[in-house]
Amino acid sequence: MKNEHKYFKLYQYFKKSEKNIIELRKEDIDRILGFSLPSSAKIHSWWSNSPESGHSQAFAWVEAGFFVHIRKERSNGKKKEYTLTFRKFS
Repeated sequence: MKNEHKYFKLYQYFKKSEKNIIELRKEDIDRILGFSLPSSAKIHSWWSNSPESGHSQAFAWVEAGFFVHIRKERSNGKKKEYTLTFRKFS
């Protein structure tokens, strides 16, 4: 993944991690990237593990050797919150 890719900082985060399982919230990813994810990140399909199908953000975790699952979703008033679980390929 090239340094100028929008999600390169997220890719670096996964590449540097020695963990096999990483759990992150949207807010954690915003902090890692230094900007807020688009509103479309609220849609489960945005978290596809298929970068070849137009989900360029998926390159950040797939090229680093991870795949993602939406672990849990809970409603906090009007706002839905979820935890993303990234697992290393086995």
